[in-house]
Amino acid sequence: MGRAVSRVTARSVPDRTIVRGGGRRRLQPSPDPAQRRLLLSPSPRPERGAWAQRRAQRGGAKQADPVGGSAGPGPRAAGSVAAARPLLPPRGAAGGPGLRGSETKEAAGLGAGTRDREEPPGAPARGRRHNAARGGPPAPAAAARGPQRGPPGAGIEAAAGAPEPGRAPPASSVPPACHTGRRCEGPGAGSSHSRAAGTQRKRQLAGPGGAEQRGSGGRGSRPGPEEPSSEDPAGAAAGPGCAMETHISCLFPELLAMIFGYLEVRDKGRAAQVCTAWRDAAYHRSVWRGVEAKLHLRRANPSLFPSLAARGIRRVQILSLRRSLSYVIQGMAEIESLNLSGCYNLTDNGLGHAFVAEIGSLRALNLSLCKQITDSSLGRIAQYLKGLEVLELGGCSNITNTGLLLIAWGLQRLKSLNLRSCRHLSDVGIGHLAGMTRSAAEGCLGLEQLTLQDCQKLSDLSLKHLARGLGRLRQLNLSFCGGISDAGLLHLSHMSSLRSLNLRSCDNISDTGIMHLAMGSLRLSGLDVSFCDKVGDQSLAYIAQGLDGLRSLSLCSCHISDEGINRMVRQMHGLRTLNIGQCVRITDKGLELIAEHLSQLTGIDLYGCTRITKRGLERITQLPCLKVLNLGLWQMTESEKVR
Repeated sequence: MGRAVSRVTARSVPDRTIVRGGGRRRLQPSPDPAQRRLLLSPSPRPERGAWAQRRAQRGGAKQADPVGGSAGPGPRAAGSVAAARPLLPPRGAAGGPGLRGSETKEAAGLGAGTRDREEPPGAPARGRRHNAARGGPPAPAAAARGPQRGPPGAGIEAAAGAPEPGRAPPASSVPPACHTGRRCEGPGAGSSHSRAAGTQRKRQLAGPGGAEQRGSGGRGSRPGPEEPSSEDPAGAAAGPGCAMETHISCLFPELLAMIFGYLEVRDKGRAAQVCTAWRDAAYHRSVWRGVEAKLHLRRANPSLFPSLAARGIRRVQILSLRRSLSYVIQGMAEIESLNLSGCYNLTDNGLGHAFVAEIGSLRALNLSLCKQITDSSLGRIAQYLKGLEVLELGGCSNITNTGLLLIAWGLQRLKSLNLRSCRHLSDVGIGHLAGMTRSAAEGCLGLEQLTLQDCQKLSDLSLKHLARGLGRLRQLNLSFCGGISDAGLLHLSHMSSLRSLNLRSCDNISDTGIMHLAMGSLRLSGLDVSFCDKVGDQSLAYIAQGLDGLRSLSLCSCHISDEGINRMVRQMHGLRTLNIGQCVRITDKGLELIAEHLSQLTGIDLYGCTRITKRGLERITQLPCLKVLNLGLWQMTESEKVR
C-alpha cells in the first residue's frame, strides 16, 4: 500500500539528488556540488529483525562501514548508499541506521530486492518478469515502475487467480477445506485462502533461494499453509466464517443436549435461560433423564407441572407440603417416584384424597418419618398402587401387622420394603409378608431388600418365616433387633440368594451364630457384626473357613485381637473393606498382618484403636489400593511427636 508522508523536512543536501524509481527514494551523487534540493523524509518504519539477519547471513563478507551499517561485498562506487546514510533519518534496522528496505537488499548484494537498478536495453521490466514467474499476465512498464497500491496481498490474489493461457488453474488456487472440514463461506474466507495459495505458488516458482528470501518475515510477506501464524493458532488460513462454525452456539441441538446432560440440576436451569436455542436444547428429555425435582409446594403455580412434563421429569421430592397432595398427583399423570419423607403434616385424610384412582406409573413411594400415617393409608396404597416396587415406611411408628397384611395382599410386585423403627410389628406381620397366611394374602414373595432395623418385637420365628417364604431375598438388615439369637441364624444359613446381612448391635449373637452362618450354604459378600460383644477371635476363624468370599467385613467394638486377625487374613485375600474400629486389642502386629496379606484392601477403619503406633500406620499406608483410612481418636505418643 502507499505510504503516507507524515512530515516534510527541508534540509541542505550537498552533492546529492533524489532519484525516484519503483515507488522508493534513493540518493545518487550530483554532478553539481552547488545544487541543493529539498528532501522529503517519510516517517520511520522499522524493519523486522529476522528479515535483515537472514540477508546479512547470505550477503557474504562485508566491508567495514564507518557509520556502523553493513556494506555489500567489494568496493562501491562514489556516492554509495553508505555515504548518504548520515543524511537520512535513523531506521533502527539490523542493516544499520538509515537503511531502507531496498537499500538493505542492495547493500547485501541481493539483486532481486532492488527495484530501480539500471536494466539492459530491451530487457523487460521487473514487474513483467515477476508477474510472468508467478503465472499471471505481464504488467505494463508503467505499473512496474510506479508505486505499489492497493491492499496487502492483492498481487498474490491476482497471481493465484489468473492462470497462464492453456494451463489449468493450479490446485493451490482452489480454496481448500478449513480445519473444520468444510468449505469456508464466511466474509474474508476466500481472500484468505487465495492469499495462502498464491504464496505457496510463488515459493514453488521462485526456488529454494527465492522462497527463503520472500518468506523470511520481511515487509509484505505472509504466512502460507506451511507456517503457522500467530493470528491463527490452528496453523491454517481460515476466514471468520470458519471461526464462527466452531463456536458453541453453532453446535447441533443434540450435541448441546449431551453437554447439558453433565451439568448439575441448577446449572441446567441456568443454561436454559441463555437464549432460545439453549432453552430448546436444555429442555430435551435426555438432559433431565433420572433427575429428581425437589419442590416446595407453598402456593399455586400453573406452569410448574407442565414444565416438568415437557422435560420428561417423573421423579419428584416434596420438601414442604402446604397444599393438598392431590395437586401433585393431578399435575403429573406419569409420575414414577414420589418422595414425601419428612412431611410431618401428611395425614391419612390427605393421602386418601390424593389416591382416588389407580396410578399405574408410580414405582417408588417414600413415606419415611410421616408419623401420622397409619394402616388406613396402607390400604389406599395397596388398592391403587399395584405397580409399586419400592416402599419406604421408616419411622412410621403407627404401622401394625394389619398394615403388613394389606401390603402382602395388594403389592405383589414389591421388591424393596423399609420398616425401620416400626416397633409394633411382630412375627405375625413378617409371616404375612412371607406368605405364611395364604388364605388372607399371597405375600410379597418377590422381595429382594428388606429392612427390619430396630423392630424390637421380632424373634427367631421371623427369621424362620423369611427363610421359608422369601427365597429371592438378597439384602437383610436386622440391626438393633435384640430378640434375634444364634438359633435364628441357623435358619438364615440356608438362604443361598442372600448377599448382605447386617447384624449390628444384636446383643445375643455370639461365635456360635457365626459358626451357623459359615457352615451353611450362604454366599455372602457383606457382613456386619459390629458391637456384638460376644463375637471374638473364634468367629474370625469360622469366617475364614466358610465365608472367605466376603468383600466387606465390619467388626467394630468386637473382642478380637491380633491372633484372630492372623487366622482371618490368610484366607480372605479378596477383602476390600475392613472395619475394626474400637477394637482396643489390635496392635501394630495386626496391622502388619493386614498389610502383608490383604493387598486388595481399599478402605480400613481404625477408629479408636489406641494401641497402634506410627510403625503400624506406615505399613498400612503402603497398601497399593488403599483409598479410605479412618484414624479417629488415634493419638501419637510423646516420643513419636518428638521424632
